[in-house]
Amino acid sequence: MSAATAAAGVVRHLFTQANATDLAFLMRSIELGDSLSASQIARRILDGIAAHPEAKLFTADAQRADKLLHTERIAPKGPLTPRELNVLRLIAQGKTNRQIAEESHRSAHTIGAQLKSIYCKLAVKTRTQAVCEATQKGLLSWNASS
Repeated sequence: MSAATAAAGVVRHLFTQANATDLAFLMRSIELGDSLSASQIARRILDGIAAHPEAKLFTADAQRADKLLHTERIAPKGPLTPRELNVLRLIAQGKTNRQIAEESHRSAHTIGAQLKSIYCKLAVKTRTQAVCEATQKGLLSWNASS
């Protein structure tokens, strides 16, 4: 069972067993970045679920998901590699993953994996955010020589 499958089982159980109002408050707290309230609401939800007899299954799924998530390879945060910087430069030029793959003689899958690593390292979610963040950090410049 993959970590994603186990996590999906945990989330499914959470959404079927939790109070809809508590879930709404939890999601709103997360959206607002209120981690203190979110953690308190999450604890209340989990305590309520753990009190049910079928909680043993939920706990086993949660433990399995946690173990799988911690054993899967997670891209290390740190400086961008030279290849990631090159991918980022090409993204800044408006190229697609397929165009970047063809130009760099790599697969589109490899470019996608590098893009995910870039997102993780720069703590962003989109190509535009990645280019903006890299520019702000001085990793990209808008000189004609770039």
